Amino acid sequence: MSESYHIWICGDGALLLDYGQERSVAAGVKAVMVKKLLAEQHIFGISDMIPCNSSLLIQYDPGKIFLSTLLQKVKKTAQRVERDRRIKLQSRIIEIPVYFADPWTKEAIDEYCRTVKQKPYDVDFIIEQNGLKDLDELIHYITTPRYIVTYLSFGPGLPSCTCLDPKYALHVPKYNPPRTKTPPLAIGMGGSNISLYPLGSPGGYQMFGILAAPLLEISQRLFDFKQTPVLARVGDMFQFRAIDRAEYDEIKRACEEGTWQYKIAKTQFDLAEYLRTTAGS
Repeated sequence: MSESYHIWICGDGALLLDYGQERSVAAGVKAVMVKKLLAEQHIFGISDMIPCNSSLLIQYDPGKIFLSTLLQKVKKTAQRVERDRRIKLQSRIIEIPVYFADPWTKEAIDEYCRTVKQKPYDVDFIIEQNGLKDLDELIHYITTPRYIVTYLSFGPGLPSCTCLDPKYALHVPKYNPPRTKTPPLAIGMGGSNISLYPLGSPGGYQMFGILAAPLLEISQRLFDFKQTPVLARVGDMFQFRAIDRAEYDEIKRACEEGTWQYKIAKTQFDLAEYLRTTAGS
């Protein structure tokens, strides 16, 4: 049986489990599954494991584990994921309220146009690039499917996710050059990824809205942050929901009062079933 991955040796302290350059939900989920199974083995010498889209970087201490031993364990685990269709990924469905076409991302876009170069309004650009009719259709395309978090990157607690339903997958080029200012809690699209910015930062994704509730809470006041200051985990599934300015303000007040709580449901992601239901899409 031919395998869909390659293992690269990265210097003297890391391995890269690589599922190839072609982006797919299956590759991202396999990388997360391998991470989960390796973690359950409590392998002495592994210091960190970092999934990202279609790969898994495994950092290790060569003074604690031989490279040959680690290679054997990683290969055996990756082969199990390839062949055992009973493996399921423990996940959560998190509803994410989004205020589409908000004034704060619009202000950042306008500043970019004044100080860097002229470009179309991000929302209009996403609509045009995907052959959609208007904002309502864009909202429909983003809020109908679920998205799976394939990595956390760029900044503390920043999740990037990909659409689980190929019929609703959108694509758009990133900024060139990137902007120096992104409002906190902006949400944007780059390529086929959607990223949610917990903090103000530079960025290159086309922004289409803003969140009212935090993704990162260092103070850990709110219920969803009692165990960890970061909301998202790799393998979580997001369900976006459109809100208006009134509900945005209401959620903001609830966060300030310490009463806001995300709608979160525990679930499992069955990769074999997913591949069956999306075959031919």
